[in-house]
Amino acid sequence: MLVARVEERLRINPEDGAGWSVIGPVYMRLGRYQEAAEAFRKANEEFEQRRLEEFPYLPPALYLFVADPVELSAGLDDNA
Repeated sequence: MLVARVEERLRINPEDGAGWSVIGPVYMRLGRYQEAAEAFRKANEEFEQRRLEEFPYLPPALYLFVADPVELSAGLDDNA
């Protein structure tokens, strides 16, 4: 069965975020909801770690993007 092959691959390489994201929906369709939730959690952890390693400036950029521009410019004016 294909699911067993993917599970074996993930036992060998548990850091395979793509593998976890592939098997999560399969578990959902099979009604294996607890395993699906765990697969999605592992996929998210792996992708989050990779994202932080590859894009270290993403969190501050997102913060600045959603921060109030008036508040940010007020802080800049204080130093002028």
